Amino acid sequence: MIEVYHNSNFLNFISNKTVLKENLNKVANVHTSNLEKAFVLTQNIDTNWTNSSEVETELTKVRSTSAGDVLLKNGIYYCVDLVGFFEIDL
Repeated sequence: MIEVYHNSNFLNFISNKTVLKENLNKVANVHTSNLEKAFVLTQNIDTNWTNSSEVETELTKVRSTSAGDVLLKNGIYYCVDLVGFFEIDL
């Protein structure tokens, strides 16, 4: 399972690549061990991603996961980059 955290300051991430723990809000648990799949499953493409059976969330209105957001897999934090992911310490 991968935990998904949205960064309330994700728009500033593009310029400074900084993620602060206090800006992170847990939005979901995704039933996968694949970072790419967790990212795809938390995109509002054809429908609201909260409707997916592979995603657990209590939220009903959320944005798509984006650069600057964070995924937690096996105790390791990964930041979503413009392309791919990179490991971060929080």
